[in-house]
Amino acid sequence: MNGFLAAAALIFAVGAPAALAAEVTSVQAPKRVPAGAKAKIVASIKDVASCRLTATGATTAASTSGMDQVTFSFTVSRRAKPGRHTLTLRCAGAKPKSIRLTVTARKGKRGTSTKLVNGKIRVAVRRAATPSPVSRTCARCTNGSSGACASSSAVTAASPS
Repeated sequence: MNGFLAAAALIFAVGAPAALAAEVTSVQAPKRVPAGAKAKIVASIKDVASCRLTATGATTAASTSGMDQVTFSFTVSRRAKPGRHTLTLRCAGAKPKSIRLTVTARKGKRGTSTKLVNGKIRVAVRRAATPSPVSRTCARCTNGSSGACASSSAVTAASPS
């Protein structure tokens, strides 16, 4: 029985780092936004399958597998109450992030609505860059060209006679 518990603990310990690999590396958001203006939140992500942004009045999700950045943009309601509002960014396998956004009042107007978002939240994602293949130098080539040698005649033609 002790052997079974030790094996289960070992499997859990080995599997734990793989679960923690998904992360939100950074979040960029404006500190202050006037009521009625557009706001944009950019999150850099790593190994995340999906992300959801939740705000008062709207929520949206995005499929982010194979992506390294997700951008959420929305219009702040013209009647949003001035003050600090909290948005939540939840990405699969990563800790939720709280984003604090301060809404400033429009000139001569008083905010009356607790609803922060007017309309829908739009999403744009950026595909992660794929690494370029590593160039190899053929051991048989004497001229230092990259890639595989086409034939032995290419090798003899390149060598000085």
